[in-house]
Amino acid sequence: MHLLQLGAAGELVLIKDITRDIPPYAVLSHTWGSNDEEVKLQDLNITSQMGSEAKWMQTHGYQKILFCGQQAKHDGIEHFWVDTCCIDKTSSAELTEAINSMFRWYQDAQKCYVFLSDVHSGSQADGSDELAWKSEFQKSRWFRRGWTLQELLAPQSVEFFSAEGQRLGDKKSLVRLVHSITGIPSSALQGHPMCEFDTLERMSWLAKRQTTREEDLAYCMLGIFGVQMPLLYGEGGDRAQVRLRETIAKWSGASRSGLPLPGRQSAVPPDPHFIVPFGRNADFVGRRDLVEQLVGQVHPSANDDACQKTVVEGLGGVGKTQLALEVAYRIRRESPACSVFWVSAVNAATLENGYRDIGSALELSGLEDDKADVKGLVKAALGKCPGSWLLIIDNADDVDLLFGDDGVDLRGCLPPSPHGSVLLTTRFHQVAVELDVPTRNILRVAEMSEDEAIEMLQTALSDKQMRDTASTKSLLALLMCLPLAVKQAMAYMKQTSVSTTRYLENCRRSNKDQIKLLSRDFEDSSRYRDIANPIITTWLISFQHIEMRCPLAARYLKSLCFLAEKDILLSLLPDGADEMEKDEAVGILVGYAFITEREEDKSFDMHRLVRLATRNWLADTRANYFTEMAQQLARIYPWPQHENRSVWVRYMPHVEAILGDETECTDLEAYGDLLSAVGNSYDMLGKYEEAETMHRKTLELKEEVLGPEHPSTLSSMNNLASVLDSQGKYEEAETMHRKELGLCKRVLGPEHPSTLSSMNNLASVLSSQGKYEEAETMHRKTLELQEEVLGPEHPSTLDSMNNLASVLSSQGKYEEAETMHRKELGLCKRVLGPEHPSTLSSMNNLASVLDSQGKYEEAELMHRKTLELKEEVLGPEHPSTLSSMNNLASVLSSQGKYEEAETMYRKTLELREEVLGPEHPNTLASINNLALVLRKRGHYRPAQEFHQKALFLMEKVVGQDHPNTRICRNNLNEAVEQRRKTEQESLQDSQLHSDVEQNPGNTGGEDTAAQQMKTARGMRRLVTKLYTFRKK
Repeated sequence: MHLLQLGAAGELVLIKDITRDIPPYAVLSHTWGSNDEEVKLQDLNITSQMGSEAKWMQTHGYQKILFCGQQAKHDGIEHFWVDTCCIDKTSSAELTEAINSMFRWYQDAQKCYVFLSDVHSGSQADGSDELAWKSEFQKSRWFRRGWTLQELLAPQSVEFFSAEGQRLGDKKSLVRLVHSITGIPSSALQGHPMCEFDTLERMSWLAKRQTTREEDLAYCMLGIFGVQMPLLYGEGGDRAQVRLRETIAKWSGASRSGLPLPGRQSAVPPDPHFIVPFGRNADFVGRRDLVEQLVGQVHPSANDDACQKTVVEGLGGVGKTQLALEVAYRIRRESPACSVFWVSAVNAATLENGYRDIGSALELSGLEDDKADVKGLVKAALGKCPGSWLLIIDNADDVDLLFGDDGVDLRGCLPPSPHGSVLLTTRFHQVAVELDVPTRNILRVAEMSEDEAIEMLQTALSDKQMRDTASTKSLLALLMCLPLAVKQAMAYMKQTSVSTTRYLENCRRSNKDQIKLLSRDFEDSSRYRDIANPIITTWLISFQHIEMRCPLAARYLKSLCFLAEKDILLSLLPDGADEMEKDEAVGILVGYAFITEREEDKSFDMHRLVRLATRNWLADTRANYFTEMAQQLARIYPWPQHENRSVWVRYMPHVEAILGDETECTDLEAYGDLLSAVGNSYDMLGKYEEAETMHRKTLELKEEVLGPEHPSTLSSMNNLASVLDSQGKYEEAETMHRKELGLCKRVLGPEHPSTLSSMNNLASVLSSQGKYEEAETMHRKTLELQEEVLGPEHPSTLDSMNNLASVLSSQGKYEEAETMHRKELGLCKRVLGPEHPSTLSSMNNLASVLDSQGKYEEAELMHRKTLELKEEVLGPEHPSTLSSMNNLASVLSSQGKYEEAETMYRKTLELREEVLGPEHPNTLASINNLALVLRKRGHYRPAQEFHQKALFLMEKVVGQDHPNTRICRNNLNEAVEQRRKTEQESLQDSQLHSDVEQNPGNTGGEDTAAQQMKTARGMRRLVTKLYTFRKK
């Protein structure tokens, strides 16, 4: 082989007869001009001898050669080859060898530069020049010449240049345009092996091409068919074509192993191999986009430069093997000439056997030797194979086996041939990292969509079994649409004929029952027979791998399985590791897809079924890890306050998961702290029923563990009594507060902060029952002591000031109440901030006392501002927000804005019934207030019905003597009397109209009727005001 290079002065230097260690080179593809225009090998020889500039150096052919050299230099390639001057055409032997080798020379070139002398590029900014060159490109003579066919197909990289030397694009970017010009399939243009296209198709690519000598129409196809034959110029075109076909037929008898015979390139590789352990899964559903993506990505032609490696990773049971199986059969169908090999990497034995099966199919010698390097032999054979192949390595999960010091070193088992492609499936992302697979070639498989999972169920279950659509969807949600779990459930239902509804009931009965169902084995012909099929067992292998590889990751997995599955913060991880160790452990769990990182912050989610399987894995050590997690939560869970709400509100679901678990916690103190913390959190959120449940459990536990008079026990008793008060259970709340206050005075002393908190809360519940005088006395005493003990600006002191002002307002002492509320509001804004819940409570109460004094405009403005802030800070359905909504409606009604008031009262009532319950005192107040505004709008019948309902429930809930009950009774009596009078007046009006119609001469009748209808109607205004009492 002869090559050219540019000398130091830019001159052409010819390097002749290179036979081995051929350096990287570029090639020029062009259409020849006249014989005088092209530079020949002899011209270069003469010039080198004479040492002077020759005439041919002024030719267009010389400029093309210089262009190739300069472009190669620009691309970092020192040597280049041009057919006009790198072949001695005066030697028939050299010409024959060159033509028989030319396809390979083009194939081995780093770059092929196509110089199109009849295509011109302009420099128009509007893009019109591109339209011009594309038009010329389509008509270029280069696409009609015979020898340029192999120059288009053989090189890996083909770049097109205009007559001005401007790059127009390459074979990949212009593939559609080139296909439309030549009719050659895009797959052939993109590098698919020529053997994938039959003889007739390859011959058809030559149909519109011409050569200067007629025999060359046959000779230019030698490389495309991978054959060799002597050149006999003068034999004629027809004879040359006959010899070509005879040679192709002769060479088709190559080694049946798919490997080329020694010294020859197989023309048409024989029957491809298909070694796959499973038949095609006829019930494979969904994943259409993923299958299409994989089929295109793993095809050997996807990478012309090297063996393509693709990794499919995902959770065990997500369907990786089934996906690879479908891809294998799709490749077989769409590319029949491509061999497909399958190796199971479950363990060293299956890996060895898989490679041995490939070696046997390829008829490799030496396999019988016990010491044979089977994997090395197969690697070498596939590396030399001219045909395309796909190697699938399934279940490549064990990193120690595949990459460990005592393992098989998978890196050294993968053939490097550009004709091949390797597809690996794995549960562990580290496999892709070890193999240095680029991110673009890593596909993470997620669970199926709901529609895909339903489609999967339909392949095995009857319509009757899936009749309840809601149950079917709920079941799939419970199984996370995980293919293996769905298939396992499907097998059970098919065997027992139970419906999806029944199977769902069995799963929901308990975690134990669901684990039992997910542990049942089942038959699956598309999975390995020596591997257990149940999803629970499937993950056990991964759990064991993790425990051996990273004990800290296993510890995290065992601890986190007791938390909620969503939004697990890194701060929840057990202590005892530095940041790097923690990152590594979390990375391993993410790599196995057991947990999924969230993008927005440092938290992650745990797969629901993995959580269940891990708990099952723990067995006898379960209580230890459960207790450890409870202790960790108890350490980090803050005392619930407005300021740290963003923290505890995210911890709450995890504490709820711990408290809802059946596992025994051996640290009862930590468990009790969690109960108390979550109870207080519920209280702050306005979820009083949940808070009561937690506080009752806390009190019971602390009385048992710490004793009935321990300060922590007394605190729990205070919390329970306060939440009873919030629910309107006033008598029970009062009894408990009195008991707890007595114990606090005796155990802690009369001026201890906890004792003062108890006094404040007892006074509040007294006020809630209408015992205003006693409540006022106690609030004054509490406030006096708190100012002395805690200081005048302590938050607890401000609470007492707010509560005293509210009870003053309840007694009609509005001026004193307003003065105290204004003072307390100013202090709250300065001490706690303008948006603190206590500040908003003060705003609400001040606005209410302004309303009571007839200062409606100021009251309305303040109520609107308070409501807006509460909706933002506490949420639109918080009980305190609903109180502000009620009070705003009240002041609207006071101003005669009845329609707007009615709308707001109805909304408040609806929300209170939902949030607080239909019999909560605040809900009953809303019923009363709605009835009042209905009366003001003249809707007497519904108003009376609401008043009756309010009175009946008030008597039932707070008793007949409660002030609110008396107000409801008075309001009902007024409503009944008002309706009676209105109906009587209406009857009289009707009678009067009737009399007027009968006596049209009586002209005074109409005026009299009008007067009667305009009679003023008195109505007492008795609206139940709702003040916000603050407890401690």
